[in-house]
Amino acid sequence: MKIICAPEWLPTVQNYGWRLVMGLGVWIIGIVFVRCVGRIVRHTLRKGRIDGTLVGFTEQAIKVVLWILLLFAVLAVLGIPLTPLVTLLASAGLALSLAIKDSLSNLAGGILMMGTKPFAEGDYVEIDGTGGTVRHIHLLTSELVTPDNKKVLLPNGVVNNARIVNFSARSTRRVEFRVSVAYGTDLRRLRSVVSALLRASPYTLSEPAPALVFTGAEQSALVFSARIWVKREAYWDAYWEVGEQLVQALPQAGIEIPYEKLDVMLRQTKREDSTCE
Repeated sequence: MKIICAPEWLPTVQNYGWRLVMGLGVWIIGIVFVRCVGRIVRHTLRKGRIDGTLVGFTEQAIKVVLWILLLFAVLAVLGIPLTPLVTLLASAGLALSLAIKDSLSNLAGGILMMGTKPFAEGDYVEIDGTGGTVRHIHLLTSELVTPDNKKVLLPNGVVNNARIVNFSARSTRRVEFRVSVAYGTDLRRLRSVVSALLRASPYTLSEPAPALVFTGAEQSALVFSARIWVKREAYWDAYWEVGEQLVQALPQAGIEIPYEKLDVMLRQTKREDSTCE
């Protein structure tokens, strides 16, 4: 009986063959798993009414992490040492993070903004003294358009740490008008004229009610603040129209609008000439 011995290399080939088959199986299962997780994350975030840009970014970030884990899993199944690869990736990640630290700060700021939503597209805001209407919110920058149609790009890292005033956050706003009158003005008549004008404006809301409050006395004038509440979108129309009506109505009612002036009094003295002997 003749015995045939298997070649020495056959067990090695069989071992690597099985590893290759297992690695391929893990890769196929991993692909399906990553895609399913991506769909679940996208559906969950959209159901929570999160900004579309943040939904896409979060989905892609999770997929990148899962792809890296899947790659490590396949390499482990194939028997390839992971320590050198992990060390290489860690070094590359450190170098990359140092190179793009400002962009990463802006990216983190953009993610926080999309989560907290201090403002939305279309809002009029003031950010560190820069005012404008929000045109777009990107992951790295926020785009404003100023009232004179200038485009301003602000890094989200700066925006996230800045003082933000959102003028569009509420449905109503208060409009204030400075009213200066001369000393000696009949205050009852002043209140009657101003209150009637404020209530007659089509922009004025009944609640809160219009008001005229005393704010101080200056060198040549008594200063009041006329206040009305209007709908947010009518703020500037009310500011311009009601302000102009006040300027016209006060003089017509006999109420003096003072201006800076200086009263000069001249004294004339009689000079007596003296004769010296």
